[in-house]
Amino acid sequence: GVQTCALPIWGTGDHPTDWDRGLTEDRLAELAGTDDLATCSHLEIRADATRDDLSGVGRAMPALTKLRLSSSVVPAARAFGSAFQRLQVLWIALSGLEDLSGVGALVQLRELYAAFNDVTDVSPLAELDELQVVDLEANRVSDEDAPDYLGMCPALNTLSLEGNPISRRRDRSEEHTSELQSPLQS
Repeated sequence: GVQTCALPIWGTGDHPTDWDRGLTEDRLAELAGTDDLATCSHLEIRADATRDDLSGVGRAMPALTKLRLSSSVVPAARAFGSAFQRLQVLWIALSGLEDLSGVGALVQLRELYAAFNDVTDVSPLAELDELQVVDLEANRVSDEDAPDYLGMCPALNTLSLEGNPISRRRDRSEEHTSELQSPLQS
């Protein structure tokens, strides 16, 4: 059967993280308590993509459908590479995410929870045909065309851009904000 693997991988201060010691498949298996990484469907880790190879996790765990990286360091979606072919839900809040370029490689992504980051450009999300939920609360999206790009996602039904510059624009900001926060009509 499919397993849920919650791997708390983080350190503070002078304590090295598991990633600092190298996150090999053997180390992942040890942390997950299973040798069968191929069946693990959910992973919760805290990582630093500026040092760690996130695509290696995707290759080692091809059945991952849910990945929680909240409070990690992942400045660019490109860090995922093309190895997360089955990933459907990604939590990446409070992770310093700035650049969504490359997110199109997450071809099965249905839900993106990326609040409290520094995303400015949402256009890469237009490549995701399965995307249903986008939470970009408290980012730096200011492009008034953002809803148009997101409207290209045929399955999108829930969008939050609350706390972004676009939701505070001009005199019509109240009307615009309520339009962005309500579920999109298909």
